[in-house]
Amino acid sequence: MVQIADKQLAHCANSPSAYYDVVIIGGGMVGATTACALAQTGLNVAIVDSREQVHQGKFDFDGRASAIAWGSSRIWDSIGVWSKMQPVSPMHTIVVTDEDYPLSLPLQTSDMRNPLNAPDSALGFVVENAVSQAALWQTIRQCANITPIEASLVSISQPRNPEQTLAVVLNTNTGQSVRLHTKLLVGADGAKSAVRQMAGISATHKYYDQNCLVFILRLRRPHQNIAYERFQPAGPFAILPFASDRLCIVWTATTEETPRLLSLSREAFKQAVQNKMGAEVVCQLGEFELESDQPQVYQPQWQHSQRYIAQRIVLVGDAAHTTHPVAGQGVNLGIRDAGKLGQVISQAVQEGEDWGSLDVLARYQAQRYWDNLGTIMATDLTNLLFSNQFLPWQLLRRFGLHLFHQVTPLRQLLMYLAMGLHNLPYNPAQASRQEDAIHSLL
Repeated sequence: MVQIADKQLAHCANSPSAYYDVVIIGGGMVGATTACALAQTGLNVAIVDSREQVHQGKFDFDGRASAIAWGSSRIWDSIGVWSKMQPVSPMHTIVVTDEDYPLSLPLQTSDMRNPLNAPDSALGFVVENAVSQAALWQTIRQCANITPIEASLVSISQPRNPEQTLAVVLNTNTGQSVRLHTKLLVGADGAKSAVRQMAGISATHKYYDQNCLVFILRLRRPHQNIAYERFQPAGPFAILPFASDRLCIVWTATTEETPRLLSLSREAFKQAVQNKMGAEVVCQLGEFELESDQPQVYQPQWQHSQRYIAQRIVLVGDAAHTTHPVAGQGVNLGIRDAGKLGQVISQAVQEGEDWGSLDVLARYQAQRYWDNLGTIMATDLTNLLFSNQFLPWQLLRRFGLHLFHQVTPLRQLLMYLAMGLHNLPYNPAQASRQEDAIHSLL
């Protein structure tokens, strides 16, 4: 319960309601990306978030970072925010290993043709969440047709007539009730989405018997922009290049062993990190120090909504789906959602259609549902395949490592999908080069 933007508060105080073409609930990375994408349509957009620090532009570093696929960076570039995100750390190589099995699978930028001859082409980038949030909200504040509203969602009233607008009731920090009317409500309010629940959209989900510990290491020498994904029985251990001499670690541990790890002394925890890295990786990286005072801990979950749309309502990001972080695809799926929704609505506006109608929203759902579900299932299977010591699974995954190591087109296809090249934002000026990039890999 916080306040609405000053320029809108006076208006709402003197009238029973206010109208926006689109109202977005949730100002995280996906909600903010959606707002920036929709700004280009010329529609009048409101973005609602209850966090005071977001509206004040206070995005202090908190140790969290995201692996941003190259395709996601292109979506951010297409809406004018990528150039504002500094610093970012490109990943030119990702080394995949299975426990202490001697064969490693290097995925390298050099194995790919530069998809669009971009100067910053890489497998992906590691970006501090604070950096990406600050760039997105800087863009939001620069857009005259986006109104940030600092408030919390109270209720939604869906129209009985498909042609009518939807009503949204908010609470400000002064306790004032504000009613907004809109042709489209976007739920970008996370895995426990109130929008999804109020819309009556069901979701299937499961929690993994794992916890992810996220923390930062500081090296004594540069990391050479190499990332490591080490699969172990308890879960994956990801080492992500972060700035020039820092690493972001995502350590997946079992629920049972998590309390023990968190209770270790600083030196004992550092030794445990070295053991998880393995002698070869420690030798390549050199000496390091723990920069984070305490790891951040969260429990991964699998969740997928039965549908993404309802009458004048659409879900994006974690409100629609969540996935295991084993392949770093969670936030990338949300960015693709935002990019595709912006594209679909832009086309509808240009053709004079009702952008909040079920017919228009169905196009977004059709283009995002199966990509999301396929990725969620693939990451779930990968976690199952690699996070155990069942002999048949061991043989299968190690056979797979050999196969991908030997067959270059398979590696290219894997990188093509992981980079999100199948979901590049459509740009007529680049269409022929996009098609050439696809055909060169298939």
